[in-house]
Amino acid sequence: MPNVKWTNKAQKQLRNIDSGDIEHVYEEGNALKNFPNVKKDIKALKGKGRKYRLRVGNYRLIFAWVKGDPVIIQIQAVLRRTSRTY
Repeated sequence: MPNVKWTNKAQKQLRNIDSGDIEHVYEEGNALKNFPNVKKDIKALKGKGRKYRLRVGNYRLIFAWVKGDPVIIQIQAVLRRTSRTY
């Protein structure tokens, strides 16, 4: 089972979102420990290597699948969805 790691950048972005959404976004991010067997809105990002995005309401979690032992899901960014998010 993969470990979920939040980068410093992602943790800072998480702290800056609406207080009502923080817990929901954090829980959804940590649910990625079951990736790829997760029934969530996840899509691979084009041209980004092994990066994916998870949709959580108006927010997007950008994460990478890092092979190794143990496998790590590295959450790299928490972005509010706008017309220029990607």
